[in-house]
Amino acid sequence: MTMTTTAARAGHTNEDFTGAVPTAAVLVDGAGVPGTESMCRHGVAWYAGRLGTSLLSRLSLAPDHGLSTLLAEAVERVTDEHRDTCDVADPLSPSAAVAVLRLCDSVVEYLVLGDAVLVLERADGAPLVVSDPREVVISEPYRCALEAVAPTARNTTDFSETCAPTGTSRAASGWPGTIRERRTRRSPEAVRSSG
Repeated sequence: MTMTTTAARAGHTNEDFTGAVPTAAVLVDGAGVPGTESMCRHGVAWYAGRLGTSLLSRLSLAPDHGLSTLLAEAVERVTDEHRDTCDVADPLSPSAAVAVLRLCDSVVEYLVLGDAVLVLERADGAPLVVSDPREVVISEPYRCALEAVAPTARNTTDFSETCAPTGTSRAASGWPGTIRERRTRRSPEAVRSSG
């Protein structure tokens, strides 16, 4: 499996996380608004990395739990890690889009939250493209607040739903049927982010 990610803009920190365990792959596409660092001293890259490692740990330790449950637990853990030092309730604090792919007993399971996209090649037809259509609807009420804090926000696509444990249950998820696996039955395809 190959995973790559690059910073969205040259000279900036990469705010993405990719990782895998033998039966799962995770992509976390960190999101934030420039100029809001006073809300979270850790930053978007920290948030994405912590969320990704917490989620991978849970995927390894609790293979019988649902993906939305594991993601909600990971979000809650990361939120608790900086609740005392940062304004985690502000909708402009760091957030993330997430894509998860898990293989269990030859069944492929996926979850997509926010503006991440997962493309799965199927053995019996056209690729399955999975996205969370709520991202555009959810971000609209915050558009004015984003523009007030960062006037260039209207030109960015980095904004996604503030990752809250209650939001993970509405993520796009499912079992796509027969997936064409290129290497082995134990290595899910990787997902990629543009930053």
